[in-house]
Amino acid sequence: MFAMIRRSGVLRRAVLLPSVSIALAFAAVVATSSLASITASSATTTQTRSVSCHAFGFTPLDTATGSDYAATKRYRTGTGGSGFFVCDPGLPHRAVVTKVQFSVWDGAGSSQVQYCGLYRSGLYARNSETVEALASVPSTGLAEAPGFARLTDTSITNAVVNNNNYAYWLQCNLGQAGQSLGLYGADVYYTITATNG
Repeated sequence: MFAMIRRSGVLRRAVLLPSVSIALAFAAVVATSSLASITASSATTTQTRSVSCHAFGFTPLDTATGSDYAATKRYRTGTGGSGFFVCDPGLPHRAVVTKVQFSVWDGAGSSQVQYCGLYRSGLYARNSETVEALASVPSTGLAEAPGFARLTDTSITNAVVNNNNYAYWLQCNLGQAGQSLGLYGADVYYTITATNG
């Protein structure tokens, strides 16, 4: 074949052009299949992310619960109401919750920050009156006054977020009024695949 190519410039072009075209087509197929496998692989790769609610995002659950701020700390005012504060964490559908943390203040020694956790309730008649805890952190303790505390729960129940059937919220209860109990915020860690978010 090389002897024929050397004898005729026309024959050389005729053989060389199809050879180059075949080589380029093969390279394109290899590159496309590699790109497709990289794209498919990254679509199934699990990523760790987090969302947070600052104290400014926590609002009283009822109108009788008064509240105010001291710098970046939310605290309860007055003795009326339930003392519950809630925030929407905005969790994406199909996320898998792995950790929930609250940053709180307890300098009271006679009351506590309590009932902090991530909760959900159903959106359909069969489960609309049901409240389920996905995560709940321990209270700061009635006789304790730890000051700043970072409370964590990694033992998550019903960890897969299903926004089609449930609504989710973070909550905390401040047992008494005044700046001796307060809430700085909370964060939720989760994993999710690229195809889900």
